[in-house]
Amino acid sequence: MVKDIYNAVNRYKNRLEDFRKDNKINSVNRSLFISWLESKEDELKRRKGADEGSQIRYCKTLYKYITLLKGTDKLFNHKNLKNITESDIKQLYLDMEEGRIKLAKSTRKDYYNKVFKSDFFEFIGKRELARKIITLESSEDEDVKFFEKEDLDSMIKFTSSTRNKLFLYLLFDTGMRIGTLLNLKIKDCELRHNIETKRDYYMIHIKKEYTKSKRNRDLPLLLNETNDLLSVYLKNQEQDNILFDFGYTNARVLIKRVTDKAKVKTKPDRKKVSIHDFRKSCATYFLSKGYSIDFVKGRLGHKPSSTVIDRYVSYLGLNDEKAVIQAQSMEYNDLKRSEEH
Repeated sequence: MVKDIYNAVNRYKNRLEDFRKDNKINSVNRSLFISWLESKEDELKRRKGADEGSQIRYCKTLYKYITLLKGTDKLFNHKNLKNITESDIKQLYLDMEEGRIKLAKSTRKDYYNKVFKSDFFEFIGKRELARKIITLESSEDEDVKFFEKEDLDSMIKFTSSTRNKLFLYLLFDTGMRIGTLLNLKIKDCELRHNIETKRDYYMIHIKKEYTKSKRNRDLPLLLNETNDLLSVYLKNQEQDNILFDFGYTNARVLIKRVTDKAKVKTKPDRKKVSIHDFRKSCATYFLSKGYSIDFVKGRLGHKPSSTVIDRYVSYLGLNDEKAVIQAQSMEYNDLKRSEEH
């Protein structure tokens, strides 16, 4: 992971240095951006921690913020952001919504949620104005995007090593974020025995410093394939070793290679599979198997109040013919029993 850290940190530092020297940005805005970025960097370091995975994550976050802040200056025609009015924000919002300013849907959402309604606009004293005006977009509006267990099995056919197969199954089974998974050590995997099923399984102990939520969590592995692969993989491994001896870049290359070879696309819109789609697919899989919403939230590390997975619940409910079959079968059986009586 050393190379990944070096790339992420230096990429951000170089971009920040260029940003400081960019004379196309309004000078007042540039000073505001720099002050806010410095405070944001300190906050992310405190909140996310200083481990390798956290450094990669917060440097990537800050790198993206630079792009968004630079774009914000341009969107407001280089006007001093401290002086923008409700009318300025409203006009920009209409221009973006009605297509006069052409942006990808995901980019538009980033501006709404990560800039205009975020702590940067609070920093310049404009967040309440933005929240009053920008009402159409929120994080809950994200599109449904996942793949199925059968797609994972197709990927595995094009994966040669036990290590890589285990990596893919762990992502799908646990829904862990990539930074969390890449920080796991062998000793975080505890073998247990279920008395009722008379089968062994593994409990994964996730330390808070590995997580975004900063909470210790224990996750049992629920898929037989994951447990079997981990059992094989752990033979002759040292307890203090990192579970996977590669970084984010290698993981992304692996997923691109196997999904391309297996011709796997996400549902329902047939897009390329990203690392984060394994997390969404984990949620979709366990919801479709009848596990409760609270169970899935807990598995993904979401707060009980989170509504992120509601769109998947709605999607599965609206598109699941099993519910129709079950209802019609129940109706048929009820009719049959009434006839018998």
